Amino acid sequence: MTKNKYVCLCKALLLLAINNDSLACKDPDFNSLTQMSEQELSQFGCTKDQVTLQLVSRDSKYNEAIELANKLKRRGLLDGPSLRVQADAFYQLGRYSDALAAHLLSTSTPAQCTTFSGCRFEYSTAIDHYENSKYYQANGNIHEAAEELKKGDNEFYKTCRSYNKAKSCTPIRDRILQSINHQFNRQK
Repeated sequence: MTKNKYVCLCKALLLLAINNDSLACKDPDFNSLTQMSEQELSQFGCTKDQVTLQLVSRDSKYNEAIELANKLKRRGLLDGPSLRVQADAFYQLGRYSDALAAHLLSTSTPAQCTTFSGCRFEYSTAIDHYENSKYYQANGNIHEAAEELKKGDNEFYKTCRSYNKAKSCTPIRDRILQSINHQFNRQK
């Protein structure tokens, strides 16, 4: 087996180990979205700026992402997924208090652009707490970070034990945390 096939197989197995439904959850087709007119996008509750915001964040253009998010905010169009992008951009630029504020706001702001609605699966609540912990930790809120980590573990183990044997939960948790750590520690 070649190295590329092995890596693909490992990634597929990881997704299956975390959740069988994870494979059905895909990113939007940005090629199609960028070709749509403003009117066509509005059928999904989206604007060109929301699509562009998602694209520039994937290209690690963090300052541009923050500018677009601020433009959306002035127009009253800054929804949950856009706030998540803004929070990530602030985080990657080391603006941790702004990142924490945007992230916390994103958790209570619904998605307007339905094509960017996040996928939910049985560990999503735990992952939400783990991500909260990372933002609190980066901002120096150690007590809140520890509380969120504890809440994440409680949610994770409660859910995992209802689906799996107890001994398989810790490796699954470790893979989830490793994935989250990678997301937060990627190079700028």
